[in-house]
Amino acid sequence: MPQLQSLMIRLIRELLLLLVVLGPTGFVVSGSTKEHRAGQIGDPTVSDLIRVLKDERPSTRVVAAAVALGKVKPTTPDIVKALTDLLESPDHHFRLRHYALQSLNEIGLPAASASGKIMRCLSDSDWGIRWYAAAALAKMGPAGRKAIPRLIESINDQTQDSRCAAIDALGDLRAEKAIPALMTQMHRETWCRGSIALALGKIGSPSRPAVSDLIAMLDDKTVRQWAIDALGGIGAAAATAIPRLTRFLQEPETRICQGSSSIIGHEPTFTCAYYAAIALGQIGPAAASAVPSLFEVAEKSNGDSLVMPFPENQKGDPFYSPATRRLHLNIATNAVMEALRGIGTPEALAAVRRFETSKESSGALNSK
Repeated sequence: MPQLQSLMIRLIRELLLLLVVLGPTGFVVSGSTKEHRAGQIGDPTVSDLIRVLKDERPSTRVVAAAVALGKVKPTTPDIVKALTDLLESPDHHFRLRHYALQSLNEIGLPAASASGKIMRCLSDSDWGIRWYAAAALAKMGPAGRKAIPRLIESINDQTQDSRCAAIDALGDLRAEKAIPALMTQMHRETWCRGSIALALGKIGSPSRPAVSDLIAMLDDKTVRQWAIDALGGIGAAAATAIPRLTRFLQEPETRICQGSSSIIGHEPTFTCAYYAAIALGQIGPAAASAVPSLFEVAEKSNGDSLVMPFPENQKGDPFYSPATRRLHLNIATNAVMEALRGIGTPEALAAVRRFETSKESSGALNSK
């Protein structure tokens, strides 16, 4: 994470400088349509911003223009070309390449014509450039898929954050050709194993050969959640994982999922039983054997085993209020009902009806 933290610090510094140059209330880009307007300051046109980009000095003003162009809607070919040209800036002007890539990443698919030059950035000497290049290519659709061979090479990048970005991109691009390389890297990797699991899950059923490795990952609580998500993404082809996923519903001691917090700075919200329920629903009818366990965690415990207990030392935090707890329990039990519908067998659908009838009866009693 040190490299990623360094990248974030660099980004924050540049944004502060941007505010100094442009002022505190925003930035307006004039154009022929209202969509071009995005703030409260000045009145530069898109052509003005593009002209600023051609300034030979890598000033904060140039950086500001590069960032602003990424936010202009609708994106025009002139904007994409201007940002793409910045990718050829000299090495000592790496900030310009960095922010040009950031804006092309934000533009996404409309910037697909830049994919060739973005792909060359995967070999840049700056790890942040390589990171943003992989992230941008993931959004380029068919044009981005042309970079799959280079992205496969990049999963051996010496910098862990750049490796993870390449792995994430391969997942987003549904790169079936990357499956053997991802499986090999899974056994070498200590940092990006969760990213590998998620990528295999995004690729889907073609990742069937990785199922046994993903089942083995379930024993490691630091990556357990991502392995569960991946098995769900693979779907019916991951049917051999059903007994192991069902155990998460039955054994409280296996329910801890590190890193599963939905809100930064708070403890994990849901247990691995919650994620396992979702995965079983994605696997479908083959998971019929899990129906009794799914119904039990929703009905008998009212979803309590699906939600992590609140830590004792956080009682003053509004996030850990009784109302929040009720909300989490409701989200969890609804997820189980969706899982039962996903399994779709007569027994599963009957369990849904039983649960709904029970809740209606309980609500009627509480209203009296």
